[in-house]
Amino acid sequence: MVVSKVGQEIIGIFNRDISASLSINQMAKILKKAYPNVNNTANNLIDENILNKNQEGHSYQCSINLENEKALLLLSLNEIMKKEKYLKKIKKPREFLEEIKEIKTKFKIHTIFVHSKKLYFILDHIYDQEAIKNKFSAIKQFKLVFMSKEDFAEFLKSGQDKNPVIFYAPKRYYELVNENHHKKIEVVVR
Repeated sequence: MVVSKVGQEIIGIFNRDISASLSINQMAKILKKAYPNVNNTANNLIDENILNKNQEGHSYQCSINLENEKALLLLSLNEIMKKEKYLKKIKKPREFLEEIKEIKTKFKIHTIFVHSKKLYFILDHIYDQEAIKNKFSAIKQFKLVFMSKEDFAEFLKSGQDKNPVIFYAPKRYYELVNENHHKKIEVVVR
């Protein structure tokens, strides 16, 4: 799987808003690229099953396929690049990353991400939050938010999940998003 620069930029659109559903024309406008180039690249991503395609009238809407390993890998790669840029903006990035590394080895954590100047921890055991708050200092440059998987589901429903910067386990982050997307569909179907 070789993904062009335009393909990576298309993935970046969906990385900013994982629930987006866009036409190829909309993608071309967002990227400020020629429609034929975006169309060709998007169709390659559809052929690879990285993007979903749903017919709507004379055109079709594309969304990211969170069940495709290649899509998860490309989203994760995009996150790594976002994280590197973001680290240049924070205080003591080395200490911050060392603390994240230690936290993820000592506690059962699904994912860690920054959104709206808050550092979110999705924990298996919510009671671990006090130990994390008390032991680590470099992470306190952010407001700390601790959530269970259920709390994260509510966070997603509120629509606040646009353009996070994932510091730990981007693939797991997208798996949790996908799990909650399927729960919404099940509720609507019933």
